[in-house]
Amino acid sequence: MSVLFMTLLFVCFIVVVLGAGSLQTCTDAQQILMPCVCCKKECWFTATEMATEYYGHMPGTGGQSETQMTLQIMRTCMQDECGDVCKKQ
Repeated sequence: MSVLFMTLLFVCFIVVVLGAGSLQTCTDAQQILMPCVCCKKECWFTATEMATEYYGHMPGTGGQSETQMTLQIMRTCMQDECGDVCKKQ
């Protein structure tokens, strides 16, 4: 894995774990009704926000490698952060 990927992955997980993301992806009612979807949305928005901050533009604007790296971070987040939540449904 590249150093860039590992750096983005680390920052993404710090934001998710610490809840530093300012965007509320689901209401409290949605969180109760569909926690798996809400968890995945949180990963999606957090990874996109972090990659946008890192690159200075939306991921993918600078090439396919940015898109692939951002999608890998999203996938890893969803597996690690949402796996247990989604299994319970």
